Amino acid sequence: MKVKIKPRKKLKEAVDMLRRYYKKQSALKLVVYGVMFLCCVLFMMVLPLGQDLHFHLYRVGAMAEELERTSFVVPIRILSASYNNYGYGAPLFYGDLLLYIPAVLVTLGMDAVTAYKLLMVGIFLLAFAAMYWQIYISGSSREFAFLAAVLYVFSPYFLLVLCVRMAIGEACACIFLPFVFCAFYDMLNDNRRGGYIGRGLHSA
Repeated sequence: MKVKIKPRKKLKEAVDMLRRYYKKQSALKLVVYGVMFLCCVLFMMVLPLGQDLHFHLYRVGAMAEELERTSFVVPIRILSASYNNYGYGAPLFYGDLLLYIPAVLVTLGMDAVTAYKLLMVGIFLLAFAAMYWQIYISGSSREFAFLAAVLYVFSPYFLLVLCVRMAIGEACACIFLPFVFCAFYDMLNDNRRGGYIGRGLHSA
């Protein structure tokens, strides 16, 4: 006779197992393991041909060229060398704050694809840190904050946006979503701590 295990029981067992493992290992070790796994996946394989990959690699290369041409004058508003020197105003329509990181790396001699992979790892870490910090300062335990951060960065939607669609702007927005969630949480609970409501709404 087969015994059917209910989904809630499975989830509870998984949470208890993660909690026991979390107590044995430090959170820093777990994060390092996750980053090492992500780096192995990214740097030992060809970059997946995402839907927006060509456009964002073009932006990184064009921004690097613009930084070299203007001696690192920021912010960049027009990619003047694009399209036979007619220029293209991509920075006017897309937020490019985090794209300065791979662009600077490209000016230092790094390959554009490798710099883009490092950007993906950075977005992954920042999204994890943002969710962990916001859940923790809301009054939850470190174990629950860590579990929430793990579920957040390994959610199908986030991985789809980051690794399949290559929608780098949408992936960057996921860094700030925890601030927005906690801002609404503060408003619902009439919690005015540290001005997080204003920060969360500003991030939105």
